[in-house]
Amino acid sequence: MPVLETLKISTDDFILVPGNHDARRSVVQESIVAQNKATAITTREELNDFYDANVNSPLFEDKFANFLSLQRALGNKNQTFANSIFSSYHLKAHDLSIVGFNSAWLSAGGLNGREKDRLFIPERAVVSAVSKLPNTRHTIVVTHHPLSWLYDGNAADFKRSLPAQCMHLFGHVHDPEPVQLHSPNGTMLWCQSGALYTKRKYYNGYAIISLGDDPSLGRITYFSYFEKRRRFDIATDVLPDGVFYSSETAKAYWLSQPSQVSRDSVQKWISGEVVTSLKPLLVDGLTGREVNEIFVQPSMSSEPDFGDDPDTSSGARKSIGWTEFVLSEENHVIRGRAEFGRTTILKQLAYELTSESATRQLCRAPILTSFLNLPTSIGKLSAYFRSLLPECPGGHFTFKNIAGDGYLCVLIDDVDFRDIGRMGPLSEFMKLYPKCRYVLSTIFDRVALLGRIRSAEFPISVHDIFIDEINRGRMRKIVENLHSTDPYQQELILNRIMNDLRSMNVPVTPVNGTILVFVFQNEKVFVPINKAIVLDRFVDILLKKFSIEDTFRSTFDFKNKTDLLAHIARWMCKTEVYDPDYSRVYDVVVEYLDNRGLKYSAEEIVRQLISCRVLATKANQVVFRYRSFLEFFTARAMEEDRKFRDWVLEEERYLGYRTEIEYYAGLNRSDVEPHVSPHFR
Repeated sequence: MPVLETLKISTDDFILVPGNHDARRSVVQESIVAQNKATAITTREELNDFYDANVNSPLFEDKFANFLSLQRALGNKNQTFANSIFSSYHLKAHDLSIVGFNSAWLSAGGLNGREKDRLFIPERAVVSAVSKLPNTRHTIVVTHHPLSWLYDGNAADFKRSLPAQCMHLFGHVHDPEPVQLHSPNGTMLWCQSGALYTKRKYYNGYAIISLGDDPSLGRITYFSYFEKRRRFDIATDVLPDGVFYSSETAKAYWLSQPSQVSRDSVQKWISGEVVTSLKPLLVDGLTGREVNEIFVQPSMSSEPDFGDDPDTSSGARKSIGWTEFVLSEENHVIRGRAEFGRTTILKQLAYELTSESATRQLCRAPILTSFLNLPTSIGKLSAYFRSLLPECPGGHFTFKNIAGDGYLCVLIDDVDFRDIGRMGPLSEFMKLYPKCRYVLSTIFDRVALLGRIRSAEFPISVHDIFIDEINRGRMRKIVENLHSTDPYQQELILNRIMNDLRSMNVPVTPVNGTILVFVFQNEKVFVPINKAIVLDRFVDILLKKFSIEDTFRSTFDFKNKTDLLAHIARWMCKTEVYDPDYSRVYDVVVEYLDNRGLKYSAEEIVRQLISCRVLATKANQVVFRYRSFLEFFTARAMEEDRKFRDWVLEEERYLGYRTEIEYYAGLNRSDVEPHVSPHFR
């Protein structure tokens, strides 16, 4: 049987208990008579007498003939007793006894009307079954129906007759629900199971039950089938983390247990499936090449670079080497200004964590995502992180176990510590899985920086790392990676980049260097006056070089695209929505086209702007790929729309648009109107 092969168990450890669907409808007419007689019984003694008189009746043997035939064919050396009402088993290797009751004994298969409150498991049968059980560490009672389907008085007798601290497994209603029940006999863990169908229109799910050394230490891990993903996974649709513990003591017990996931199996998984699934994510946004091909090790330190200002520097600034960072066991928050390469650092870290040497030494599977993608509940967050990894092999090798053992490195870009809705679940995840490594990136504004930065509150230890401007040697590597192999030409471009960045008073960053390499390769005699002019040329190159060939490219041209991008930037500023859903951006584009009488596909235009690498998608959101692109097109909107320019320059607002005003002034050096130049100065 496939199920036995999958579970790797023998038929002696496979227990079957009949239900109402196992009753042969061809013989239930006689059962209806028996059911009606039992329903008419009003006392416990009469029901026990009815059991004695009918327990060996051929009627019930015939009624469940097909089920009994299967049960006998499988065979079970662990079975110690069986009749038409119950069968018992002793699994010595597991120190476990099991008794299965036929709750469908008097079922008419639905042919006698509604059966809830009309089924019976006589008290004498329960007492007899319990008396035959050996003294084992764990006892499991199994019925097809919940006790709520038994006649009211009979359900109470059944419950009182069960052994202390046993587990009761049942189903029928196809709705997974665990309960820890306290009774005079002790505590009982009840597990109402889901169902597994050959069709997918109904709920499909199963549970794995774990019992500790003490009977009270129970854990039930639920798995549901997720139709859109076409796979079973932790049932976060049943419980927040898909796991039910019988008590807080049980939870503490199970969380302290080793997961039994071998390090060798995790290493093999990382080197195979994880590397394959991660590869599409490790592409540079500007060049379209794999990050590893063009990566240049950044300059990183334990404090931001304040220069020689003694009032802001603590004097304890320490450089951090790249290899030291990659192989670190510490958690980090990477802090850097816009376009200092935070995203590239996370991508390269993910790549190097899957290398043979790092896998052998650290054994951590990287999870790479953007903060905006994080769900706002812990259950959904765990499920989301699972979805970013290839499927775990199964058995003990589950997401929960590898996370619990610290075999993950969670990499999250563009974290906003003010977003409590996302930070709350993330902190809870860190608390649940403190052995994992966490590396977050966030932006900080050097102008607004006063003194040292205090890290956000985390349930684990986290250290800050600051990205500095790169030096000439690192910029040379960027030029070598992006330009021809002619060393002389490389040196000329390097000199131009370093001189022009200094003359424009622009930070020496990988993004700025890459932009200038692109511009210099396309325009040999270009002289950058300021960054606005550089961005103007660079956007021109992107929109032309990476534009998709299509039927309307010649008509919806460069001017249309830059005008639309300025319109989108203006809309973002006015609405203060800088990471809108795709549908909102689509509506903005449709409105723009309608107002100008342009008959183009808004969907195709958005796709073009993304393919040109000016816009980008994060989850279901559309954003400008780089902050400088948003700032540049905001300046373009100021240039084209005087009312919008005046809105930006209003007294209560202009300080929030320092860079945009600088770009505007760079694009319009002849604009000397009195209300513009003072703000720029």
